[in-house]
Amino acid sequence: MQTSSIIYRNGNNGRGILGGFFTMGGHIYGLSNNHVIADINNCTIGDPIFDQFGNIIGNLSNWVSLKSSGQLNLVDVALFRYTAVSPPVWALVQASGAKPPSFVAPVQNGYVYIVRPDGTTRTGYISIPYTSQAMDLILCGSHFLFSHLIEITPLDGNPFAVPGASGSVVLTSHNNMIVGVITGTAKDGVNSYAVPFIDGILNYYPLTI
Repeated sequence: MQTSSIIYRNGNNGRGILGGFFTMGGHIYGLSNNHVIADINNCTIGDPIFDQFGNIIGNLSNWVSLKSSGQLNLVDVALFRYTAVSPPVWALVQASGAKPPSFVAPVQNGYVYIVRPDGTTRTGYISIPYTSQAMDLILCGSHFLFSHLIEITPLDGNPFAVPGASGSVVLTSHNNMIVGVITGTAKDGVNSYAVPFIDGILNYYPLTI
């Protein structure tokens, strides 16, 4: 199984992306968004997670609940315990199969990329390292407010991430360091937003690569 593959959980949520493989407590976990594999809190520990072909690749284990009704969210993340027979593999530019070396905080104007399921990439730059204003993102048809996100602007004017790219891990273009995980796109369809790992996801889960 490779990162950037399409995954899903049965429910009202759509399909999204397996962002990365991480270790915690001696076990391997796959990472994506709550709104991809935890059905916006409408889930149970142990729910099966599927690849795009309908094969079970693991079981839901952890998620940070998403808050609606105007409450502010800081992360959109969920983990599943990886149980597939095939070894976990990272899809990286010029280093596919290798692991990212580490996590890094978002840097203003830093160049980043995501890998799409077909192996192509989208590139952009970090226009805001940590947003301070509340962002209204639509996840699975519902509105959620977020702050402390990474804003990413594409280099070519086309959207950095499109619907279905949620869960994609954002990496630095020059050395494949992990920056964040895509959670949504602005209403104008151009800028995209990612939850940071440093001062974000790692505050909730002690993940190692």
